[in-house]
Amino acid sequence: MYKCDLCKDRIKKGQEPACVVACKERLGEKAVFTFGLREQIYDMTLKRAKNEGLYIYGDRQNGGTSTLYLSKIPFERINNALKAHNERFQMPLKVENKIESTFNPIGKVALLSGALSMVGAIVGAIKSKKNP
Repeated sequence: MYKCDLCKDRIKKGQEPACVVACKERLGEKAVFTFGLREQIYDMTLKRAKNEGLYIYGDRQNGGTSTLYLSKIPFERINNALKAHNERFQMPLKVENKIESTFNPIGKVALLSGALSMVGAIVGAIKSKKNP
């Protein structure tokens, strides 16, 4: 999963990723992999979680991921088990979105000041054309 490119070459051809196809061929209606537009997958995930009492992972972590997981076991317990076995990959519940965290209050002030400077430069250029 961590090196998966979702079979981008297959998707460009309008095909589903190979893992989804293989899962459907093997398990039929009980297939566990689904591929589609994020909104549709997210809606389906929310309904299943509510109807079946499942937990969702990937909806909020890192600002929302491309992959959503459903489990009967809370992901905190899964992550604790992974940590206990010193597994390389884990499923922490509070995964920070690096892009959002980059734009912390100081970053927002820097962006705002840059935008205001640009507006000032545009206004100054317009005024200088009116008053040569």
